Amino acid sequence: MQSDYTLELQELLESKKVRIIAGGGDRKPKLSLKEQIILTLVYLRHLTTFELLGIQFGVSESTANDTFNYMVANTQRIATIQFN
Repeated sequence: MQSDYTLELQELLESKKVRIIAGGGDRKPKLSLKEQIILTLVYLRHLTTFELLGIQFGVSESTANDTFNYMVANTQRIATIQFN
């Protein structure tokens, strides 16, 4: 077990550390919401490859795939909401 002094010393050292990367520094989306919706609709209409979608929208194949799956998952959640 660590003594109280050791724990206090660790807390003091942690509080004095300088952040190199600013807090809350999320990545900016590669595609706007409008572009994400269009990408999803293009895929659903033409059933093209994600490689081709990536080229069309200026992103990687995996980003096109991730965007499509994210949009489909959110669309399904929205569609299950019952409005009175």
